Amino acid sequence: MPSFLAGFAGWTAPDLFAIAFAALLAALVVVMRRSRSAPWLVGGAMVLVLAAVSWRSVEFDLVGWHGFMHGSTMQRLLDGAPVPPEDPAFAGGTLRYPWVEQWVMASMARVSGFNPNLETIALEIVLFGIYLAGAAAVASTVTHDREVIALAVLLAGSGISIFHGGPLRETVFLVFPHEVLETRIIPIDKFANISAMPPGYAAMAWSAAASLAFVCGRISARRAALYVAILTLAAALFHPLSWTGILAFQLVVVMLLAGGRRDDRIAALWIAAAIAVASLGAYPYLRSIGASESSDGWTGLVRSADLLSAKLWELEVFFGPFVLLTWLYRKKLSQMLADGNAPLRVILSAIVVLAAAFLLVRYPGRNEYKFLLYLAPLAAVVGACAVAAVSVSPAPAVPRPAFPVALMKTRPSGAAMIAREPFSKRMT
Repeated sequence: MPSFLAGFAGWTAPDLFAIAFAALLAALVVVMRRSRSAPWLVGGAMVLVLAAVSWRSVEFDLVGWHGFMHGSTMQRLLDGAPVPPEDPAFAGGTLRYPWVEQWVMASMARVSGFNPNLETIALEIVLFGIYLAGAAAVASTVTHDREVIALAVLLAGSGISIFHGGPLRETVFLVFPHEVLETRIIPIDKFANISAMPPGYAAMAWSAAASLAFVCGRISARRAALYVAILTLAAALFHPLSWTGILAFQLVVVMLLAGGRRDDRIAALWIAAAIAVASLGAYPYLRSIGASESSDGWTGLVRSADLLSAKLWELEVFFGPFVLLTWLYRKKLSQMLADGNAPLRVILSAIVVLAAAFLLVRYPGRNEYKFLLYLAPLAAVVGACAVAAVSVSPAPAVPRPAFPVALMKTRPSGAAMIAREPFSKRMT
């Protein structure tokens, strides 16, 4: 075998499947990117591939502490154990870990008679579609260009980093042998994963979409606040770390609105109240689970220079290609901001805040990497706008809302007339 082909000798069937999927998906995006159905087609293809991988995978055995904890807790609840559930590794002790998802799946299995582990995988495949729909909803607040929305769906599912998975990751290790890269920041890997609790990621994406739908004048402040409250509560119960991601994003929204006119300040109060009510409702549950005992349980700010340096390195590799791409096509993004694209300003501000949170916050088990997952649907929009800048696809004369924003359409209120007078021009 020629030396330049030697690297292919160790590739397995999953490797070849991944390459084939990437090639087919890239071809689908190129061919269908201008179609009205492009976001649906791209999102549907990614969901179907996740389902196919789950169906044929040999890696869903419950091995290790994390999988055992999730699976055994569901089995005990299925057998009628009380809530809060017992710690599977400490008989008689209460599980200090988020258990709502396990309780929901066990309750469903008790009614249906199906294996709760298989039900969990099936639900999480559906949740991946919901997450991608949320990413499309976020993108459609910035632009009505279906090509950009389809690209945003692709990037939101696969991630914006080209170095944290696949062959390029090995290249980084060859060039920087003493550095490490976080392997858990690829969004699609968080779904069909029995221990990842993806309802929180879907809630985060739709929470952002709800606030941005208000910002661009599609829904009223009260409706946005209602959606945010429901999604905040869901994230707090299913995946408390995603709750902190929602808090960070909505803080950006509230601060930008608070600097606007009276109607915007009222909207900021509605959203802040929604966050507060949902968080207070979840507080007894959050207090009961306390610090997770599946890791070191330490939460706070980064105090170690070595840890901060490692995070800076991670952030540079993560954002490097993204920053380069946006810089090359900065004129398009600058023009969108100059034209008063308020959702884009919110998204850019939130990306900075979430990246800073990753850099400065320390979670148990280094789980602060999740802040990079939370910004994926946001950064995907910016990256998609930059990628689409190389194309010459004309915008439709009368743009229509992309899927599934029609679910949230209503007459804009006086506090949300940003489409006519963007707060991006009033908050200078």
